[in-house]
Amino acid sequence: MIIFIDDLDRCRPESVVTVLESINFLTTAGDCIIVLGMARNQVTHCVGLGFKEIALAEAAYEGGGNTEQEKAVARFKYGTFYIKKLVNIVAPLPKTTSEQRRRVLELKAAEILRKEEEEQAVERLWRVRLWESLAQTGRMTAKIAPVLLLLVAFVSSVVVGYRKGVIQPLASFQKSSNADSQFLFTTACCLSERFWQTASLPASGHQARRFEA
Repeated sequence: MIIFIDDLDRCRPESVVTVLESINFLTTAGDCIIVLGMARNQVTHCVGLGFKEIALAEAAYEGGGNTEQEKAVARFKYGTFYIKKLVNIVAPLPKTTSEQRRRVLELKAAEILRKEEEEQAVERLWRVRLWESLAQTGRMTAKIAPVLLLLVAFVSSVVVGYRKGVIQPLASFQKSSNADSQFLFTTACCLSERFWQTASLPASGHQARRFEA
């Protein structure tokens, strides 16, 4: 298992010591590799402050630690020794140049611009598809509207005629003469033919004039 820990130098001295003690336990308990990203001098000072009593005791034993500078040196020395025992491989990162930083910023700006262009393209495509769908729906509505109007008119005329007695009920229609049946059948055929002729016409002014006729 590999664990990455970054910005350890931004933690408080107590937190830094706690993290390093946990790392020491993990590396000795099993197969575990831990990669630390940190400013080494800052972490060294944090370790020295976390173990300042031990560091000052060692400095006093050696006859030092009388001034503030000697105390700081003793803490830093202890922190350096602690990190050296804990960290096995040190890989310092090279400092970037102004040209490298400029290239990174240019690449980042180009990536942001590309994402914005892609989002705008998707939005334009969505609008185009929406308008195409609306236009297609309008064309279909224009084609079937005369047919629907003809059907509604036919049904309405049948209902009105039935209520006024112009069209006989089903029972009496079955008892009517063959001449009446032939007339109604011919009328239905004419209406059906007119219906399909209207449905096959394009949605235009000519269609509307023919339907009105």
